[in-house]
Amino acid sequence: MPQNMDEDELNAMFNIFGPIARSKVVRQSKTHKSLCYGFVQFEAAENAMLAQISLNGRSLRGKRNSEIKHATVFVTNLPNDEQQNFAFISFVSRFSAALATSSMHGYQLENCLMPVMVKLATRSMNNAIYSRSKSNHFVQTN
Repeated sequence: MPQNMDEDELNAMFNIFGPIARSKVVRQSKTHKSLCYGFVQFEAAENAMLAQISLNGRSLRGKRNSEIKHATVFVTNLPNDEQQNFAFISFVSRFSAALATSSMHGYQLENCLMPVMVKLATRSMNNAIYSRSKSNHFVQTN
C-alpha cells in the first residue's frame, strides 16, 4: 500500500465489504513512517474473504498489491494404514492455501477419531518432519 495511506483511507477502502472490527497501518517505531502494509479485521470472516478475493493483486494509487505465491499447507490426522498420517500440499498462491486451510481445518473425516488439522507450513516444520520421516506425501495444486 502507498506509504502515505492512513487508517481512515484503509477503512474507507475495506468497509464496503462489511463492518470492520479494527484496522492498523503498520509503522516504524521511531519515525512513525508507514511500512507500506496494514491489517484489517472484519466482524465476519465471510467479509474478509470477499475483500481478499476482490482486492488481491489490485493496484492501489499506482502501487501494485502483489500476490504472495507458492505456499505449502501441512495436513495431519489423515486416515492411513501406515504410521504416517500427514501430507504437505503445495499451492501456487498463498490465497489458495489460506482458503484450503480455513475451509478444511477441523473437518471430521469419516472413520477418523481426530478432526483434520490444516495449517500453513513453515520451513522449520518441513525440516523437522523431513528428518524424522522415511517417506513423505506431497500433493501439488493450483
